[in-house]
Amino acid sequence: MMKLLVIRPVIKTPQLDRLAGELDAEELARQCKTSAEIEIAYLPEGPASIESEYDEIIAGPAICRIVLERAGNVNGILIDCFVDPAIDAARELSLDVPILGAGGASLAYAAQLGERISIITVVDSVARMIWRRALRNGMQDHLTPLRHIAVPVLDTTDRHRLVELISAQAIESIKNDGADVILLGCTGLRSLAQDVGVKVNEILSRQVPVLDPAITALKMLESMVALGLNHSKIAFALPPKKLRTL
Repeated sequence: MMKLLVIRPVIKTPQLDRLAGELDAEELARQCKTSAEIEIAYLPEGPASIESEYDEIIAGPAICRIVLERAGNVNGILIDCFVDPAIDAARELSLDVPILGAGGASLAYAAQLGERISIITVVDSVARMIWRRALRNGMQDHLTPLRHIAVPVLDTTDRHRLVELISAQAIESIKNDGADVILLGCTGLRSLAQDVGVKVNEILSRQVPVLDPAITALKMLESMVALGLNHSKIAFALPPKKLRTL
């Protein structure tokens, strides 16, 4: 059986269980309609959420250690955060399995569904992180101005309110920014895309795709594993052996 490891690059706290988008492995598999065995790993140390470049930096070492420890026991790894923390380092460390980040994978997928993608995330600082990564990856021309709902990750507890806020931003983006695809820009919003899509399409009376980044990226990872594909080891070569004190 295919085994996929989902790294949630935050520490596990009781607060996470109250978040609207928090799904366990069984719920995530059901949302993804996959027969693969899914395991979720949290960081032993690091941030409670990733909403800044500093959060990403302090999450990186623990992400890399999990990759080193677990890559030999699974078929693929997803870093379950839209800003793809430590993704390139993780790929350098993993010789045998593909590793995807929820942001880059879902953005590439969204680009196949339309011409102008609206990313709607949680707070402004995350929107700025996403924009920097879009510039680095040459995806900026596909994007409308990034939008956010001004709700920190750890406050995303009210599902109905979140759907209302995201839907309102999506409708504004479609009407005013020329968006034709909506992508939720935080994996903490996982499982909300379908509800947002129903609301937006009912109000606008037109079909606009709304993508969940975690589920979209996990399906892409599943297909990559099924096709026997892995990352180029020219692009992501094993780091040279040297003294490191971390």
